[in-house]
Amino acid sequence: MSSPDRTDYPHGSFPTGAWLAGVALFGGLVVVVLLPPVVSPSLRAVLMEGFSSVCHQLPDRSPHLHGVQLAVCDRCLGIYVGLALGSGATRWGRTMWHRVRAWGLLPLALVLVPAGVDWALPVLGLWESVPLSRGLTGFLAGLGGGGLVVDRIFTSWGAAPSSAGGG
Repeated sequence: MSSPDRTDYPHGSFPTGAWLAGVALFGGLVVVVLLPPVVSPSLRAVLMEGFSSVCHQLPDRSPHLHGVQLAVCDRCLGIYVGLALGSGATRWGRTMWHRVRAWGLLPLALVLVPAGVDWALPVLGLWESVPLSRGLTGFLAGLGGGGLVVDRIFTSWGAAPSSAGGG
């Protein structure tokens, strides 16, 4: 039996260039959300506006550095950091990713559950969500979700298009 390293990818080897591009993209997003405290007020306004469509940016639910709010909330920051690390983790542990892949989308759903619970319980008045819980549940969602999504992209990279895809 051949190793998962040779059979996981349609071209027989890990797509290192694409992986590096993905890690750089997600890592770059982390850097961009951390920029508001170190840029001019006009650039800060552009960054805040840019992320406002994907994050509520509530001041009491967003991290601040040197008294300046970051471009995203606690949970979104955790998601972005998790995406960067999760996509980076796909380079190693091929046997683990091969096993996780066998479960379909269930692992993705499972890594999203803690963030959903941490969101729902305060809405129901049963739990007070704090910055640490929001950040950690976001991190878990990003770490697992990023790793799973990147793994799925790479394992289908170069594969024959499905008949439904219009090829």
